[in-house]
Amino acid sequence: MAGHLDGLGSAGDLVTFVGHLADCGALRTGTDPVRAADACWALTTTAVFSKLTIEAGWDGAAYQRWPADMLTATLL
Repeated sequence: MAGHLDGLGSAGDLVTFVGHLADCGALRTGTDPVRAADACWALTTTAVFSKLTIEAGWDGAAYQRWPADMLTATLL
C-alpha cells in the first residue's frame, strides 16, 4: 500500500501499520487504507495533543484513552 504519507517519518509508519491491518483482514470493511492512515496521522499529531492537554486541560490518562478509542472506532 503506497500513500502520500510515505517517507514522512512516523507518518510512513502509520501507512505501514494500516497496511498491516488491511493485510490481516482487521481493517474495517470498506475503509480506504490511505484515508485510514491519514486519520491516524491527524489523530496523533503533536498539535492535537497540545490542543487537548494544554489548551483544553485534559490530563494524560484522558488523552491516552481518546486516541485509542477514536482509532479503534475508525480502523476496526
